[in-house]
Amino acid sequence: MLESLGYKDSLLDTTYYTYIAVMLASHLKIVDLTQYVSLPKIRRDFSQLTIDPYIREKYRRKHIVRYNIDDERNLIKAPHGPLFQSAAFNPVHGNIMREYPEYHPCEGVLSVIRHFVYSTNVQPDEEILVQAQRITCSLDQEGLPSVENWHQDGVKEIGIFCVSRDNIVGGVSEFRQHGSKMTALSEVLEEGSLAIFTDSPLEHRVTPIQVFDTSIGVGFRDVLLLSYPSNRS
Repeated sequence: MLESLGYKDSLLDTTYYTYIAVMLASHLKIVDLTQYVSLPKIRRDFSQLTIDPYIREKYRRKHIVRYNIDDERNLIKAPHGPLFQSAAFNPVHGNIMREYPEYHPCEGVLSVIRHFVYSTNVQPDEEILVQAQRITCSLDQEGLPSVENWHQDGVKEIGIFCVSRDNIVGGVSEFRQHGSKMTALSEVLEEGSLAIFTDSPLEHRVTPIQVFDTSIGVGFRDVLLLSYPSNRS
C-alpha cells in the first residue's frame, strides 16, 4: 500500500503511517450488522424513494427523518422539517433549505439507528438525522454519492450503512486526515456494514459509481446516512 502511494520505506514514513493508523482507529470503525438486520426488508423501503429535486441529473433519490433519544436511549420520532447545511461544509447545496419527503423506516432500519446510538456519544438533548439515499447510474450517467467530493459535514459523528450495491463498480469510501491530501483509507463498504466516524478530524468522500454489467444498463447504491446534530436551520 505504501509503495503504491509513492512512499519509501523509512523510519519517518513508518512513524507517519503508525500515527495515521492510530488516528483512524480512534475515529473510525466499521461493523458488520448482517446478523442483526434483514436487508431484504430494508431494501423494500428504498424502492419507494423519490427523485431528489436538487440534483439536476436526477441520479439521486432521498427521504429524511429525525429522532430524539430519551434518557434510556430510546428513539423518539422528531417533527419533520427541511435539511440545511452551511455552504462552508457543502459548497454545492449549502445555505439553502432543502425540502424532502419524510422517510418511514421499517424495524430493520430502526435497529441500525439504535446501533448507531449505542455506538456513539449522542446525548438526549441532541437530534439524529437519518437520510435514506439511493444513487443511480446508467450507461449515459455515472452517479455521484459525494457531489461535493472531499468534505466534512459540520456534525459530531456520522454513520453510513450500506443497504445495496446493485450492478455497480466504484462507490469506494475514502477517508483522510482533515487538511491532508493523502488518502488514509480506501475501502468498499459492503452490504450490511456500518461505518461510524468522528467528523471533525477526518474528511471523507465516496467515489462515483458506474454500471458493471452493461447488458443490464443500470445500477444503484443504497445507503442510510446517520448524523448528529441533525442539520436543522
